Amino acid sequence: MQRTQLLETLQMHRNEMTSVRHWDNYARENELPSSSSLIRTFGTWKRLKELLSINDTSTYNKEELLQIAKNHLRHFTTIKEWDRFAKENSLPKAKVYISVFSSWTQVKKELNVTPYQRKKKYSLNQIEEIIKVHKQHLTSKENWDAYAKDQKLPSYLTLIQFYKWEDIKRLANQPIRYNYRKEDLMKIAKQNKFEFTTMNNWNRYAKKYKLPYAATYVRKFGSWRKAKLQCIYRNQTESR
Repeated sequence: MQRTQLLETLQMHRNEMTSVRHWDNYARENELPSSSSLIRTFGTWKRLKELLSINDTSTYNKEELLQIAKNHLRHFTTIKEWDRFAKENSLPKAKVYISVFSSWTQVKKELNVTPYQRKKKYSLNQIEEIIKVHKQHLTSKENWDAYAKDQKLPSYLTLIQFYKWEDIKRLANQPIRYNYRKEDLMKIAKQNKFEFTTMNNWNRYAKKYKLPYAATYVRKFGSWRKAKLQCIYRNQTESR
């Protein structure tokens, strides 16, 4: 892919080009070039962000700043801690947030990180008990934060100081959404090809045997029809 075409593609994903680590996770899930590949093409990560006009902090709007903060909530604690992390990862510093939101406290409110959540001390046993008692509300980070705010419980940011989100979901007996590769999905479909007919039929089967739902195939292949063509019909053609 030529540099111009590549830049046009990356422009659609510019909000995800915060840190190298975050981009690599995002790129892996969406079949985009890794940071190392982009650096080989454009010289440096900083130069690439300049070409995409995202190096200048004045170009950030509220939504972009909030998304960056959400992507790195573990580090979005104090101004000092955030500035250290932002400097290491070429992210907008605290002063950029303050200039847009008027204060650091206001940014934290927008992120649903309230004072009582940050100040209250919890033990590991308390967190584990909270997860088990309120497990039905741990379906997503957004759902939990809305419920936790109303019930004065620790936020998502507090929970992940004790457990990884995947471990929290396991403790709460909630299904974990995995990032399947195309190859994984094709193998699953091929092994269960007689059930891989309609979306409704597959969803019933997938629920029973804990397999990825039809929506996962649609997201990865573009549509259910394309998924069937690549996973079933192409395999049948190649095996002849």
